[in-house]
Amino acid sequence: MDNRGLNDVSNVKAIMMLSIIIYHCIAIWMPGGWFVVKTEERNVVLSCIAQWMNLIHIYVFTFASGYIYSVMRFERNHYNSFWIFLKKKIKRLLIPYVFVCVVWIIPFYVLFYKSSLEDIVYKYVLAYSPSQLWYIIMLFMVFVIAYLFGDKLYDLSIIRIVALFVGVETLYLMLDRYTSLPFQGAMCVKFIPYFVLGMNGKVIIEVFKNRSRVFASSTIAAHVIFFVIYVLSTSPIISIKVLHFLSATVCSITGIFLAFVVYHEIDDNAIFSSHFFIELKENSFQMYLFHQQIIWCVLYVFYGKLPVFLVVLVSFVLSFSVSMIISKILKRNILTRQFVGG
Repeated sequence: MDNRGLNDVSNVKAIMMLSIIIYHCIAIWMPGGWFVVKTEERNVVLSCIAQWMNLIHIYVFTFASGYIYSVMRFERNHYNSFWIFLKKKIKRLLIPYVFVCVVWIIPFYVLFYKSSLEDIVYKYVLAYSPSQLWYIIMLFMVFVIAYLFGDKLYDLSIIRIVALFVGVETLYLMLDRYTSLPFQGAMCVKFIPYFVLGMNGKVIIEVFKNRSRVFASSTIAAHVIFFVIYVLSTSPIISIKVLHFLSATVCSITGIFLAFVVYHEIDDNAIFSSHFFIELKENSFQMYLFHQQIIWCVLYVFYGKLPVFLVVLVSFVLSFSVSMIISKILKRNILTRQFVGG
């Protein structure tokens, strides 16, 4: 794998980080709501967009992480020592988790949710629901599992990947229904197949690069069809709930393909070498760490006082710019840089 290929995947990861910020700006219109602010009116368009984005961005990011991991470990022979690998992931993921929880997320959570100490321990110490940082804990667990299984998860056939999806996603449904695991245990199980798909993604990436029109068209068609099924299959009947879950899985897989197809269709060096995109790419992880609580503040102050479109726009502009400023400030100092994975 040449550096261009890795750079392409890293670019997609940065775009997905940006999409997560956009998603959180409209998440209060998701079915069931989000944050303490309750929407007084139903917005079908924003609800559908939020549901659609929720099926794509994290899954694409997980796929890309698995892809980069497999290249670095199996093609470039990095990560030869488990303990060195573990140390790097602790510095990159767990230290930022602890730091951002303590100095940023928990204070805002207490302010808006009036929570108890028991609630904080449950959500953030045991990581049952640590706001946006759930993904960091989950990804750390996935990295450890992928490393321990070694090449058993690499260079798999399509049949084995499908079997892995069926078996692991079934296990996730059982864990989600009958247990409550700390440290994002169930979500770790749910996302392992997407990481493994990325580990075995060389052939798929080549298809993206070759811009197969048949592949792109069939991917888009399948994605749209199954998203419609996902949105409409909301009945509590077991068979419909299974259909809802299966359609979500197909949407996420085709969404991964779709993200890379669109990226390679754009493939504009002027965009991806621009100062704006380079800044986004260099600071995207830190922006992810801090963006959500800025959106909380905007929603708390402006929701119901401004038109919906302006609330979304202000949320995005402020969360993007303020989290970028925080990132750049913290990365200037050698000590605080370590606290945010810089």
